[in-house]
Amino acid sequence: MWKASRLLMVLLVSACSYVPTTRLEYEPAAAAGPRLPVSLAVEPLVEDRPPRFYPSYGGRVFLSYVPLLPWVKIPYERPEESYLKAHGKPEPWADQEEHFTRKIAESINDDLRGSAMFREVRFVDRGESWDDADLVLGGRLRSTELDVYVTSYLLGVPGVLLWILPIPIGRNAASVEIELELRDRAGAVVWSQRTRGRAGKLFWLYSSNGKVSGEFGLEIYRYGGNREGIDPNSLWAYHAGALRQAMDAIKPSLRSAVDLRLRTIEERRQ
Repeated sequence: MWKASRLLMVLLVSACSYVPTTRLEYEPAAAAGPRLPVSLAVEPLVEDRPPRFYPSYGGRVFLSYVPLLPWVKIPYERPEESYLKAHGKPEPWADQEEHFTRKIAESINDDLRGSAMFREVRFVDRGESWDDADLVLGGRLRSTELDVYVTSYLLGVPGVLLWILPIPIGRNAASVEIELELRDRAGAVVWSQRTRGRAGKLFWLYSSNGKVSGEFGLEIYRYGGNREGIDPNSLWAYHAGALRQAMDAIKPSLRSAVDLRLRTIEERRQ
């Protein structure tokens, strides 16, 4: 039985692979209400996540051999830094275009531009001027945790043998937590809010996976078809789904804050 379970583990980590991308784009939900007559600049986010965490995938999965354990959770933080390291990109990784402090800010920019909430939205990189923008959106990146869950259905080794059946054996899920802040030209904070989104999907033994690689192996199972405009082959598809959810949650509050500011300015003029 032990040899059989080890064979299943080999099958798990060598399941059909896909050619992964690192796209983080998605189709934003349309914002309710008319377009606001202001221009917005979006800055890269400030790093405020826990340190990079990249545990041994294979070592943690073997905990599923323990009977009565409902599932094994393998958490990863700053997964894009592990990806950059595995591809030989030099530190500081925050200077790389693939880094989430920039990549997520670019997706926020695309979201707000695509949802037609503002007259104009543009991404402003570090060192670029945004003096011609009415408002500036920035903030802090709090978490981008990627979690891998694996279950043996409380059965230990016999449960691992069940993985050969067409049943779910685990789940990939990602969280994106950000604290956004809207400022005017004078630097005064007009609005701020912390938001969090989470997206995940079940996977099977034979699900396609893409490799992050690095000091330990990590297979992220293919996100697959969806209606949110997320690249089904992206390693960061789960993060894209989580970010879309997080942005949808704060749009009404963001609109209300800008509406209130515009009304206040108009009242002062009168």
